[in-house]
Amino acid sequence: MIIKAPTHCGDDTCSSCVDAGDFILLAHHGGGQDQEDLVHQTRATLESIARTLSSAGAILDDIISELKIRK
Repeated sequence: MIIKAPTHCGDDTCSSCVDAGDFILLAHHGGGQDQEDLVHQTRATLESIARTLSSAGAILDDIISELKIRK
C-alpha cells in the first residue's frame, strides 16, 4: 500500500512524504531561509526531515543512502 502525506511546501501535486511499504520517500525539505547562514539552514532542513520521518514512524538513523557510479 502506498500512503501519501500532505505537502508542507504548498505544492499539492508533490507530497512531502510517501510511505511505499518498506520505503519512505521524502521531497521538498528545506528550511532556515530566514537567515543567510548555512549551519542554520542545514539544521532547519534536518529538523524538517526528522519531523516528517517521525510522522511516518521513522527516525533519522533509519535513512540510507546509496551512490552508484555508472560508466
